Amino acid sequence: ELTGKALYEHANRLFQMYAGDAVAVKLRFHKDLTNVVMDRFGRETMLIPDGSDHFTFVVNVAVSPMFLSWVIGFGAKARILHPQSVVNQCRELCMESLKQHQSSESD
Repeated sequence: ELTGKALYEHANRLFQMYAGDAVAVKLRFHKDLTNVVMDRFGRETMLIPDGSDHFTFVVNVAVSPMFLSWVIGFGAKARILHPQSVVNQCRELCMESLKQHQSSESD
């Protein structure tokens, strides 16, 4: 079983498989997702309170559709804050998915 740093490194490699250089990404998550973040990135991840119901944190990940989909999967409980280029990639992925699901039924 993976714990601590080994779990963080394993999770990070999962995202790294899909893209190149790691980027520092700042995210804002609902407090309900605290354990999800700890499980994914390790107990050493610094969570900074943001209001009474949210926290922010920074992780180094290779930005990929896999990573973006992971964030999108949390719906309104998760948001990418920075850098803007990653926010834009997330929006583009959402738009592509929306277009895919708006196509005619006979495709």
